Amino acid sequence: MGIAKAFAALMAGGAGWIAYQRHKDAAAAAQEAPQVIPASYQIPGNTSGGGSGGNQTLGALLGLVGAFLGNSGGVGANSGGSGSYANAGGATGGATASSGNYGQQQSGGQSGGGMGISAILNLIGMAEAPGGYDTVYAGSKVRPPRPITQMTVGQVMDWQRQSINAGSVSSAAGRYQIIYKTMRSLVSRGVLSRGELFSAAAQDRAATALMRGRGLDGYQSGQLSLEDFANNLAREWAGLPVVSGSNAGRSYYDGYAGNSATVSADQVRAALRTV
Repeated sequence: MGIAKAFAALMAGGAGWIAYQRHKDAAAAAQEAPQVIPASYQIPGNTSGGGSGGNQTLGALLGLVGAFLGNSGGVGANSGGSGSYANAGGATGGATASSGNYGQQQSGGQSGGGMGISAILNLIGMAEAPGGYDTVYAGSKVRPPRPITQMTVGQVMDWQRQSINAGSVSSAAGRYQIIYKTMRSLVSRGVLSRGELFSAAAQDRAATALMRGRGLDGYQSGQLSLEDFANNLAREWAGLPVVSGSNAGRSYYDGYAGNSATVSADQVRAALRTV
């Protein structure tokens, strides 16, 4: 290779490396910035189950550097769901497609599960907290110091405990109105971490874990009927109605602490049929 060609190749590789470093710095800043998620936010679903999103820009830059170094193909397009919004995982991968922000899902979900899970989450959110992810119990004696999506899980739990100690009837927080006792259980099980933001992704992950505790996996595998799964969900969320039996259409906790179903049994059936 002539000197001129070698110098040109060196400059191209250096430009690629500088661009890659800038990309890393921007990505790191975005990860550290608190995310305020509006109630209208729609989380992208995954219908392929495994996911291959990845960070294509980063892969291309690394490919340029790799080509200069003689490493055919660079050092990876980062496929398989580790890039932003890769949504790898689906319903049975552990974190679910519906909580797929920032590529922290496990791989190997059930094909088509992501969109169905999102439909159920949207229905529960509509039934429990139409105001969205920053919703807290309206009658709380102690208001949170800032929107709860900007607080860590531990900070939200501390606020919940203070609210209950002050005489609040409920400590319900977030789009799925999760109470302190349930939050504590989710943390002890490793579903949530006290140090992470109580973001939309964290709330969706928590709600999906609660659904799994009520038979989601059995329903998806055909071992649990739609009616039984729906009635189980009604035991978890007071805004959902029982769909069969003498109390069909009414909340499982109807009348208790002012609870009532806020969506219909037909809406529940329609959402569950998408899974």
